[in-house]
Amino acid sequence: MKHYADDNKKAFTAKKEAKHGGKRFAKESGAAAPKHGRHAAEEPASEAKKARRRSKAEEPVQAAEAVKPAAPVAAASAEAPAPKQKKRGFFSKNKKDAPSKEPEAVAAAAPEEPAAAEPEAHAAPQKPVLPKLRLNRKGIVRKTSFDEPEEKKPAEEPEEAEDEEVVIEPDMMEEDPGSQPAEAPEGAEMVDIVSSSAMLNADGTPAADKVKKNTVIHVERPKRARTDCPATPTAPEPAMKVGYAPAFIFSGFLAAMALLFIVMPKLGYSASEKRVLASFPKTDAETVFSGQFGKDFETYFADHFPFRNTWVGVNAYTTLAEGNNGASGVYNGSDGYLINKPIKDYGRIPDNMGLLTEFKRSIDTPMTLVMVPSTGYICTDKLPLVHDIYRDDEYLDYIRDYSDAVGIRFLDMRDTFKRAYRSGSQLYYRTDHHWTSEAAYLTYREYCKIFGLVTKPQEGFEVEKLGNFYGTTYSKSGFWLTPPDTLEIWKNPNNKEGDIHIQISDGGEVVKEQDSLFFYEHATEDDKYPVFIDGNHAKTIIHNQNANKGTVIVIKDSFSHCFAPFLAESFSKVILLDMRYSNEDITQLVKTEKPDQILVLYGIDNFAEDTDLGHLWG
Repeated sequence: MKHYADDNKKAFTAKKEAKHGGKRFAKESGAAAPKHGRHAAEEPASEAKKARRRSKAEEPVQAAEAVKPAAPVAAASAEAPAPKQKKRGFFSKNKKDAPSKEPEAVAAAAPEEPAAAEPEAHAAPQKPVLPKLRLNRKGIVRKTSFDEPEEKKPAEEPEEAEDEEVVIEPDMMEEDPGSQPAEAPEGAEMVDIVSSSAMLNADGTPAADKVKKNTVIHVERPKRARTDCPATPTAPEPAMKVGYAPAFIFSGFLAAMALLFIVMPKLGYSASEKRVLASFPKTDAETVFSGQFGKDFETYFADHFPFRNTWVGVNAYTTLAEGNNGASGVYNGSDGYLINKPIKDYGRIPDNMGLLTEFKRSIDTPMTLVMVPSTGYICTDKLPLVHDIYRDDEYLDYIRDYSDAVGIRFLDMRDTFKRAYRSGSQLYYRTDHHWTSEAAYLTYREYCKIFGLVTKPQEGFEVEKLGNFYGTTYSKSGFWLTPPDTLEIWKNPNNKEGDIHIQISDGGEVVKEQDSLFFYEHATEDDKYPVFIDGNHAKTIIHNQNANKGTVIVIKDSFSHCFAPFLAESFSKVILLDMRYSNEDITQLVKTEKPDQILVLYGIDNFAEDTDLGHLWG
């Protein structure tokens, strides 16, 4: 029993020695270690040992077959003295692959059963052990040896090119997914191993004797799909560099505008905006150092900027495109109506009513007050969907109550206008803030009813139409694409030449006289409204020999211009006073002329903003 246990122990010892080369186990058990270095060359090298270097998976099987006679081997090894082991150096060749002699020695000492040699069929035929090539990331071939570790050289020392034959094994040609082809270093030979038949053997494998170490080899191999990482994002293409082009364009535009501002003629009056343009400011030390010259020059530059009307129109339609319902205080309504926005509050209505009250108390002549409602208040269906509220009812009610309290007759035209507008009458111009001749006639008829005067029926007038009328709201808004309006002139055919005479004065001097109520020289202008009594003047006197009523003094704004011809049908003398231009003492004029009536006629918007009624006393 004891002998059986000893045999198993010795068999296990021999198996360990065969597996680990006998080095570690011999040290622990005191058994003789196998020889190494040059002594190992004396032992016959078997094909099985060489195969064991190629495949570690076969080592346990080969070791087990080598130590099959376990008991005899163990006994022999126990009797034989352990040979002296020679000390090995660190760089000794075949350090790992030195074969162990102990299994063969033990087998030879056993008399019962000779050691069986390993069969020849057990080892697979192998290719000659030759240096290998390693492709780095730049595509450069580097030599690798199984026998010696590659000597590491400093990075700054380039590897010397050797005329040494190398072999490229197929398994070394596997593509590195992260590698990128690089250009060959200077002096290296570029070879396409796939397309060059001179670099291949008969079976298609690379020829070892045709490839040099210093050769850069390009091998075409199929690309392997990468499924283990996401696709590399493609860098966006850089945006086109604009550079300084916008700056040059803008600078050129400013330079061109400045040049045109200098060379273009300067106008004194803007027909489209219906106003006098600013003149060049006064230049002296006082205006320059006080800053007044700079302010005046800005106004002058804005009024005479090249192509001013074009820029005004561009601004208006840009504002409309941004979602606004108008521009410059004017609504862009339907059917071509350009309507002024409503006034925000009472403004100067209470103050002006107080001035009229004082004036009324200073004279003994009856006074009548007529306020023309705003366009937006009457033409509500022409307004844009979103608009401010027109508070004409509130203002007119206030004026009516105030007038009744101080003894001034108030002529309210709201209901009359609403009925006429619902019946289809055009009471206001589409491109102007004034009322039409038809609205003026309706007011004239209601005014004459107060005094019991008989008026000529509407059918008794001849209506003359003047097309291409662009009024004040057109000029103010800048909506240049709005279609023109038509201005109407109502004439009494019974008035003959010499029956009517008009005298116009400014600054106390007579500037114009003629025998007609209408000034046709303005019929060719865009704004044809000055056809009536030649527009705005300080004082205008109309004489009509066919009228049977006395004198009437009218304190007015521009709404009275188309109303005056109708009033001249009933009154032999009509005196029109515009307080914006007149400095005459009206109380003294009333005492001199002894009029039958005094009429104050304003549009509600103008009355709320007027600051000139204080000139009633000169």
